[in-house]
Amino acid sequence: MKWEKQIVLVHLAHLMNALSVHLVWKQSSAPTCPKRNSEGVKNDMPALKKADKARKICAKQGRGVLESRHEAIKRDLRNDLAMHVAQSENLREEIRLVTEDRDNISDEIARKSSQIVNLQREIELVSDRLGQKQKASVLIDEKVSGLRTENSQLKVQLKTVESELLELKKRQTAIIRANIQAFDTVQRKKMEQLERKLAELVAISPTGGSSLKDYCKGNKRDTTNVRCQKALECLKRSVVKWKLSDGFLKEFKAFLTEKLGFDVFVSRQKIDQLKKENSATENYHFTAKTILKKVGSREVEVETVHIEAKDLKALISRRLRQQYEGGTLTLKPGEPIVCGVGGDKGGSTTKLVVVFGNLINPNNPLGILLIGSYEGNDDYMSLKTNFGPLFHALNDLKNITYQENGVEVTRNVLQFPVGDCKFLSAILGHPGQSSSTPCFLCKLSWVNRGQNAATLGTFDFGAIGDSWHPDDLKTPLLHTSPDCICPPPLHILLGVIQDYVVNWCYAICNITDFGEPLPESLKEQRKSLKNLMDQEEFYSTRYLSSKHSLEIVDKMLAVLERTISTGKESKESPSSCNSAYCFVSNATKKDAIPKCDMVRCSQCNQFFHGLCIGVITEEDSENAQRNPGKCMECRKGRQVPILERKKLTEKAHHDISKRLNSDEEVLEDIVEEREKLENTVDKLSGPTRKKLEHVLRSIKCDSRAFFQQLTGNQARKILRPENIAKIHEVFPTNASDNLELMRDVMMDLADLM
Repeated sequence: MKWEKQIVLVHLAHLMNALSVHLVWKQSSAPTCPKRNSEGVKNDMPALKKADKARKICAKQGRGVLESRHEAIKRDLRNDLAMHVAQSENLREEIRLVTEDRDNISDEIARKSSQIVNLQREIELVSDRLGQKQKASVLIDEKVSGLRTENSQLKVQLKTVESELLELKKRQTAIIRANIQAFDTVQRKKMEQLERKLAELVAISPTGGSSLKDYCKGNKRDTTNVRCQKALECLKRSVVKWKLSDGFLKEFKAFLTEKLGFDVFVSRQKIDQLKKENSATENYHFTAKTILKKVGSREVEVETVHIEAKDLKALISRRLRQQYEGGTLTLKPGEPIVCGVGGDKGGSTTKLVVVFGNLINPNNPLGILLIGSYEGNDDYMSLKTNFGPLFHALNDLKNITYQENGVEVTRNVLQFPVGDCKFLSAILGHPGQSSSTPCFLCKLSWVNRGQNAATLGTFDFGAIGDSWHPDDLKTPLLHTSPDCICPPPLHILLGVIQDYVVNWCYAICNITDFGEPLPESLKEQRKSLKNLMDQEEFYSTRYLSSKHSLEIVDKMLAVLERTISTGKESKESPSSCNSAYCFVSNATKKDAIPKCDMVRCSQCNQFFHGLCIGVITEEDSENAQRNPGKCMECRKGRQVPILERKKLTEKAHHDISKRLNSDEEVLEDIVEEREKLENTVDKLSGPTRKKLEHVLRSIKCDSRAFFQQLTGNQARKILRPENIAKIHEVFPTNASDNLELMRDVMMDLADLM
C-alpha cells in the first residue's frame, strides 16, 4: 500500500507540472490592445477590426494547437497512468506473494523452533537416563566387587569359624569341667552345711545325740511332745514359706487327723490370717506393663511386671518391728533410723531398696527392703517415670513409728543415697559420668576417655572444683543433704584393685611367661593380641586369594600348552570374547576354567574376559572395575601371538607364586606369635599365671568362683598382709621394676579397706 501511494503521488506531480506550463503559456500568448488617443479613434477602426480578426484566427489556431497538444499530453498522461497503475498492480501482487511467503516462512520457523525445543527436551531426558544408567552401572560394579570381596572373606571366615569351633569346643569342655568342679564345690558346701545343721539338731536333742531313735519309736511322753512341737514349727514355717494353698491345707488337715487321730493345725481361717500377716505381697502393687524390648536387631513388645510399695511408712515400720523382735536392731535412745536409699540395674531389671544402717550386720541381705522394681534402665528419666511416687514418699519420710515390745516408738529418719556413681548421678539430677564434669559433688572438669584420659598417675588430686548450684542440675529425685552424699567407696576400691592390682599381676605373669617384651598393662596386651588377630585375618585372606589365583594360572597354562601342541584353536562360540585368543572358549570341561567377569577396553571399547587380558587376581579385577584399562592388543599395538601369551602367563605365575610364598611365611610367623600370645593372655597356660591362679584359688579369690570381677570380701582377702606376701612370691625378682611399689600400693589399699 505504501508503494501504491507513492506511485499516485508521482502521477499527480506530473499533472500539476503540465497544468502549470499550460497556464503560463496562455498568459503569455494573450493579445494586447494598442493605446488610443482621443484624436485618432475614428481613423483607426478598420485597422483594429482586421487586427482583431487576425488575432481571433490566430487564437483559434493556437487554441486548436494547444488543445491537440493538451489531448496528446492527456493521452500520454493516461497511458503513463495506466502503465503505472498496471505496474502498481503488478507490484501489489508481488507484495502479496512476498507477504504470503513471509508468513509461510514465519510459520515454518515457529514449527522448527517447537521441534528444536522438543528435541532439546528429548536430549535432556536421554542425558538424564544415561546418567542414571551410568550411576546404576557404577553401583552394580561396586556391589559385584563388594560381593566378590565378601565371598572371599566368607570363605576365609568359614575356615576361621571351623578352627574357632574346634577351639570353642575345647574351651567349652574346659568351662564345663570348671563348672562341674564349681558345682561340686557348692554341693560339697551345702552337704557340709547340712551336716553341721544335722549335728546341731542332734546336739539339741533330748539325749544330746547319745541315743538316736526313729520318731515312731519314741516312748517317753516328754520327748514325743518336744519332737511333735518341733514338727509343728517346721510345718508352720513351710506353710508360710511355700504359700500352701487352702485346698492343700484342707486335704493335709484331713490326712493328719486320719493318721494321728487329732488335727495338728488350727482352723484354715487363722492359717490364712497368719499367711497374710507374714506375706509381703499384700504390701505391694503389681502392675503388668507392655514395653519395647530390643531382641537382637528388632524391637518387640514384651509383658513385664512393675512392682511398687503401697504404703512405704507401714512397710518400713513392719520391717523395723521384725528386726527388733529378731534382736538385730541396735538403737540408743534418741538415735535416728539410718536409711540408705539404694538402687541398681541387675540384668534387665532395676530395683529400688531401703537399707537399714542400725543393724548389727548392715550388709546382711535381711537388712535390705525392696520398695520397687521395673524392667528398664536406671537413668534419670526412667527412675522418674517409674518411681516418681516412691521418691515423693521418701522425701516426705522425716520420721517413722514402729513397735518395740508392743510399745509404739517414733524416731527421726536420716537418709543416705546408696549405689554406684550412675545411680547417684541419676537421683541427684547430675548429667552423668560421661560428661566433662563427672563428679556429682563439684564442677571440676577432666578428660575421662582417649589418650589424654586422667589416671591415678596423672590426675591432680589437689585441685578443688566449685560446688554445684541447684540451677545447674535437674530437679533431684531424692532430697538429701550434701553432707550425706559421697562417692561409693566399695565400688571405687574394687575398680582400683581390679584395674591397678589384679590386672597388673596378670600382665606381669604374661610378660614372664611370654618371654618377650610386652606392655605392663593387660588392656594393652589384649590390644596387641587383637592387632595380631587382625593381621592374621588380612594375610590369611590374601594367602587364600593368591592360592586361588595360582590355580587359575595353572589351568590357563594347561589350555595354552594343549593349543600349542595340537595347533588347533577353537572357533568363535557363544562363550568367546573379542580377544584374539579366548581362554574360556578354548578350555574344556576338564580344565574347569572358572567363570570370570567381562571387562571393557578403554581404547577399542570391546568386551573381553578378564583372564584373556591378564586380569587374574582379585586385586586386578577390582582395579579393572574401578579404572578400565586396555586390552592386550591395544597395549601392544598389534596382535599378540600365542607363544607370547604363554610367556606373559608364565610371568604372572612366577609373580603370584612369589607373593604366595611370601604371604605364607608372614602368615606362619603371625599365627605362631598369635597362638603364643593367646595361650599366655587368654588361655592362662603359662606357668607363672597358673601359679598365681593357684594362690588366688587357695585364698578363695579366683575368678571362677563368681565368673566376674572381685567381690568386696574377695578384695579384703587379697589385701590381707599374708596374702599380699603370697602373691608377691609368685613373681621372680626381675619380673618388673614395680614389684616393690605394687606391694606398697596393696598395703595402702589394705588400710583403706
